[in-house]
Amino acid sequence: MTSEITFGIFAQLIVPSNTINKKVIEEQFKGFLMKNFLLLILLVLCVSTVVEAQEDTSSVRTPEFQFSSGLSIPSIPSEFRDYWKNGITVGLGFGYSFAQGSFGYGGIHALLEYNRFTFDDSGFIKSNNLSVSGLTLTGESRSTITLMTIFKGTITTNRNSIAPYFLLGIGYFYRSSYSINATLPGTGIIYEEGSKSAISWSVGAGVDVPISDRLVLFLQGKFILGVTGSPGTQYYPLNAGLRFRM
Repeated sequence: MTSEITFGIFAQLIVPSNTINKKVIEEQFKGFLMKNFLLLILLVLCVSTVVEAQEDTSSVRTPEFQFSSGLSIPSIPSEFRDYWKNGITVGLGFGYSFAQGSFGYGGIHALLEYNRFTFDDSGFIKSNNLSVSGLTLTGESRSTITLMTIFKGTITTNRNSIAPYFLLGIGYFYRSSYSINATLPGTGIIYEEGSKSAISWSVGAGVDVPISDRLVLFLQGKFILGVTGSPGTQYYPLNAGLRFRM
């Protein structure tokens, strides 16, 4: 009973009532926990390790704001990869980094990201072995929005030096609707799909390049999976950005 109430509250918080059946979200969330149990355990262990490494200084935290942009590469399903071009990604985030420990320091951030992929006419034609003679083809762009809680673990003995880091995240995923219309003499092809909301998770890595005590340049790449079904919606944002320590 407790778990059903918890899942129900979760569904109400992240999904408007007029977008998708909350029961579907509850089942997606349960399935996500089962399929990614080891990932969640790893996240807990990483957070615990960093907190322990703070040696009673974890109460010292630094607010941070970040902005990033770059390239986003569609991956799965195959139609996503074949019918749409590499897109753009833009992100805004706010969170806290904790005090330096023996091997590094951790941080928790809320990250909002937008990705947009334009339709690839030539990719669609090639994938479907269509003749261009007499072909009329129109296709819409696709976009995704994610709102995720990100754990960032930075490996360094000096937070003012160049340092690698890893990312683990979980949160909300939205994918826009789209339609593709291909018309040939005597026939027509229509692909369309409605918008979807789902649970998502992310794994990534990057490098911090401090410019000053308060300004950090970062380069990173990550994997994002929206659990929209089987096989889901997957893509790879590669971006650069600035992080401001307040």
